[in-house]
Amino acid sequence: MVGALGFAAWAASDAFEDSYLDPDVIARVRHEFAIFPEETKGEIFVAERGETIVGWGARENQPNYVSDLWVHPDHQGKGVGRALLLHLCELMAAEGLATARLDTHAGNKGAIRLYERCGFTIIWRGREFSESMGVELEKVHLEKRLADQKQEPRGGLMANNDLGQLIEAVDRLAAGGFTKGAEWQAVHDICQRHEGQQPFDWGHALCHRIEGDDWNADYWYRRAGKARGTGTMADEWSVMRTELSAKA
Repeated sequence: MVGALGFAAWAASDAFEDSYLDPDVIARVRHEFAIFPEETKGEIFVAERGETIVGWGARENQPNYVSDLWVHPDHQGKGVGRALLLHLCELMAAEGLATARLDTHAGNKGAIRLYERCGFTIIWRGREFSESMGVELEKVHLEKRLADQKQEPRGGLMANNDLGQLIEAVDRLAAGGFTKGAEWQAVHDICQRHEGQQPFDWGHALCHRIEGDDWNADYWYRRAGKARGTGTMADEWSVMRTELSAKA
């Protein structure tokens, strides 16, 4: 399943060069994915929904190198890749590593946007030989500093005005009926800037509950040390607002 999913994600990628149409290259990539789970000396982490693997990530060769991150095309855009990548970064930070590294095709715009939203920055761009494809490709290397992640533990110190900004933003979201739109995006952006801090991870969970993405919501509830509410959004915000106001 891991190999088949990886190949499906590769084939659906928005990265493209003429070599992607070469039958020999396609056959080589399919084979590399098929043998990777058995032959890798690294670690593979899978994301599941029910009993179905919907994505996986791996680190191989170096402890701070994310060698693979693949999400099945049917489950892309639902937070699976983000959850896998952040999990890998948390493991690296816990091991005392200073940076996390990865690379991808320079034309893989969707993946690059994800990596940048997760704190990675492009540090190199150029032509590089791909062992898995057997051809030279336009690649980018990205890096994320993990020191900041270690210095901002869950529930750590934060500026009161940042927390007040979150409360005001969710109040506006509540006034609009907790619908996905500009106010939802404003709350989501604030929470993304403060990942790892409990109140903002809770807000992040609330955002994904609003859009009906329970899998992604539950990920952020767990990070915040909370459980997804069974009442209305207004009920949850009432409880949440009381707790956040006491900290502001």
